[in-house]
Amino acid sequence: MLCDERGLPVSGPVVRARPLLVAIGLTGVSCASAPPPAPCPCASEVVVKPAVAPCADRAGDATAIAQEPGTPRAGDAGDAETMREAKLGMALLEDPSPQRLEAAAHLAKACDRDHSGACNDLGWVYATGFGVTPVDEKRARQLYVKACDLGSSLGCLNRGRLSRATNAAEAAEFMAKACTAGDEKACEELAGVVAQARNACESGQSPPSCNNWGYIQEYGLGTKADAPAAFRLYESACAKDVGDACRNAGIVHLEGTAGVAKDPKLAKARFDQACKLGNDAACLSASKL
Repeated sequence: MLCDERGLPVSGPVVRARPLLVAIGLTGVSCASAPPPAPCPCASEVVVKPAVAPCADRAGDATAIAQEPGTPRAGDAGDAETMREAKLGMALLEDPSPQRLEAAAHLAKACDRDHSGACNDLGWVYATGFGVTPVDEKRARQLYVKACDLGSSLGCLNRGRLSRATNAAEAAEFMAKACTAGDEKACEELAGVVAQARNACESGQSPPSCNNWGYIQEYGLGTKADAPAAFRLYESACAKDVGDACRNAGIVHLEGTAGVAKDPKLAKARFDQACKLGNDAACLSASKL
């Protein structure tokens, strides 16, 4: 089902925001480094067309109210001003008059005061270019992450949706958070992302897909955790010059997980290989060994 910018079904194609990072067969996306001995694994950017183009839901949508009431953190529950700004902003998103253009300002005030629903809906504003707001996917991602961190399952789901077409592992990570929180829609979409990642790897579409499938298996995101299988996928993708996979394999060798013996020398070799392939975090990891 295709949807328009307000999340309503349409029969024709919909022009959507161009992803900020779309790379076919490239893995130049680095992830924040963590100090040894436990650097963070990376997921690869890879274009995999989703079977369905999902909509971004708003906390103020009637269909989303049941699962996402749009309340602030418990500590802010008594903040009447925050609630007023959030409710006004959400209401203005439905207002057909020119006053609807003020929605973003009210949502921003509530989001600044940690109202999860307002942060999610403001993310929707930037993701869709509502009113006179220009499309800004980077800002939408930041707002969805904030909403997710504040406990909004809808924020987690929407953040995952933004990554589905370019990074299945990242999409699964956020959707798994929403699913764990009890969001049935997130669980359904997570299952689709998991199947997408597995099929992309097994069909041989691109080596980065196998790194992503390995990441999903390692952390049990919507599937049974299988660290040894993940390690084999990392090694296989690394042999095909996927930098992220080389770094992930290096982490396994460094930590001695997935049934693999600790081997700092082999870990450094993998980090060096990943570094040469453009993974900056791997360069840092290698320099500390």
